[in-house]
Amino acid sequence: MSPILSQIARLTKSIYTGHADSDTSNQPSAQFFAGRKTGDPFRSRIGLSWRYGKDTNSALRNLSRLLVRSDAQYKNFDKRTMRASLTETLQEICLEKSIFDTDLLMFGGARSLFQCRSIQTPVPQFLSRIETEFRNTMNSKLGRFCTIHSLPRVVGINLDLAQFQIKIIDIASAEDWQHVLGAGYATGGWTPLNPHINGRTDSTFSPPNTTKSLFISEDDGTAAGCKSEAEIKFRCLAAVLYAVYCENVEFPPMRATADASTFCVQFPHQSNFERSYLRSQIRPILPFFGAPMVISNIMTQEIQIWYQALAECDTQSHARIQKGAHFFNLALNDQGIQAFVNYFVALDAIFGVRGSVERSILDGIASLGLGPQIGQKTAWLFELRNELVHGGSRRVEEWPRYERYCEHFDTEPMDDMATIARMVIRRASRVFSRRQPAPVP
Repeated sequence: MSPILSQIARLTKSIYTGHADSDTSNQPSAQFFAGRKTGDPFRSRIGLSWRYGKDTNSALRNLSRLLVRSDAQYKNFDKRTMRASLTETLQEICLEKSIFDTDLLMFGGARSLFQCRSIQTPVPQFLSRIETEFRNTMNSKLGRFCTIHSLPRVVGINLDLAQFQIKIIDIASAEDWQHVLGAGYATGGWTPLNPHINGRTDSTFSPPNTTKSLFISEDDGTAAGCKSEAEIKFRCLAAVLYAVYCENVEFPPMRATADASTFCVQFPHQSNFERSYLRSQIRPILPFFGAPMVISNIMTQEIQIWYQALAECDTQSHARIQKGAHFFNLALNDQGIQAFVNYFVALDAIFGVRGSVERSILDGIASLGLGPQIGQKTAWLFELRNELVHGGSRRVEEWPRYERYCEHFDTEPMDDMATIARMVIRRASRVFSRRQPAPVP
């Protein structure tokens, strides 16, 4: 019996339909109308009550994990929708006489859902039929979604990274938006400059007035799964965008007091089974800067080259770099020791080797050819990192060697940490694309 079928058996044995033992008295229960939905509001339906056993949650988690790993199309199937799909499917098919004995199920003649299976259906076929129904429900939840996030203060960029299914468009470019519409998304008439759906006049789907550009990601999966995948891609691209910009200007942009954008909207593809317009919040991707970030054509080309090099990396290096960029972006959007620690997590993600984290990070920094002083600073900053992580200091300024560091290097530790992490992100894809596979962390 396959692991999936084993977990289906475990799940159905842990759902009690009749005379449950006392060990379920404190477990969650479900009351629902059984049977498949027909769309007829006047059709009478049967109300049932089930009680979940102590193994139900574990079985649902394991089954969800196995199903997601069984097919690449489920990569962006989020856990919450998955769990709801599994329980929803059982509640819909429990009155199917080819699968269950409905008399036993409705009148409490059996203890578990597993014991309510049709006597005419052998156990392997019973479990396989449920697996098929699970997959049918999951497939109906899948679709293609266009996830959009607003970028205030970022101007002058038009970037399409087709291989990674992500792009940045100018909010004023009708031509770029037409290319998005040409991919077949249902937007209800929404456009970046006229952000209203189906004639609505409220501001629900309107990005902030300071928006100059849009992040756009196209993904397959559930709506929540695609949003999660889009956020990961947005963070990586924002990290690279920031790193490239800073190396082409005299001073890094200054953070303003205004809140960063959290605007997010998702549009379904016209081929989706379910087509709803979704407006939600997303954690900040870029801080709100005091002045516009004007992205030149040269900067745009450098970002494209960075991603071309990333595509040439081996699988491990590719994952390391993306995770490093992710944590760099989290640090960029944070402050204080949280930012400092995340900058170091970014270095660890890219260079770290279990058992020799400090040595591997220092060697990695040295390999970039940034100069001996950068290596010296990194060694000092790793000591500060240990102080913060292990509770020796509550803030950077409380580090016993803080004053000595400032006097020795004539710089601030936090500023140096941000600069070193940024320089690593800027160079990582190019360096790793020429290397052998990176060591497993």
